[in-house]
Amino acid sequence: MSNKLFAQNIDTLQNSDTINVEIVSSTDNEIGLTLSAKYSKDFVSEIGLTYGSFQYVGYWPLSTGFTIGSEFIFTQNMTFGPKINGWIQVYPIELNGNLVYYFDNNGYSSVKFRPEIGYGFHKFSLTYGININLWRNSPEILGLHQISIKYTLRLKQMKYTEYDRNGNLIKW
Repeated sequence: MSNKLFAQNIDTLQNSDTINVEIVSSTDNEIGLTLSAKYSKDFVSEIGLTYGSFQYVGYWPLSTGFTIGSEFIFTQNMTFGPKINGWIQVYPIELNGNLVYYFDNNGYSSVKFRPEIGYGFHKFSLTYGININLWRNSPEILGLHQISIKYTLRLKQMKYTEYDRNGNLIKW
């Protein structure tokens, strides 16, 4: 009896209209909270709101996005640094561009551009950057070189889509 039932199930599967779909790319858009620790002459912390897009093209991960946040330098004079950051990750390489306006409670300020390169994968990165002064009216707040470690916590998934080999949207 069980062999007959097994044969009927195989026959049903062979005659069904089921289509096998191979997912070859996917996109995941999300909003997250970025937390970072950096070192450049002094320790620097960062918190920011991130919008990012994580994609698989075949088996190759690609991530792009931007962060709006602030850096904090806890020294004798508390220094704040509102910033805009944009990035692209092509696993395992990450490239960042940062524009930061630093100011402290003594009235000193500076604007820096910081390109960074390093290792990155989706929510995690470890980068090296160079602080380039665009403008300043203060003693040097940061050193020239900076090492950063960053992690992004997902707050909300905005959109998740998958595509087949022909570029058609897959709906589940």
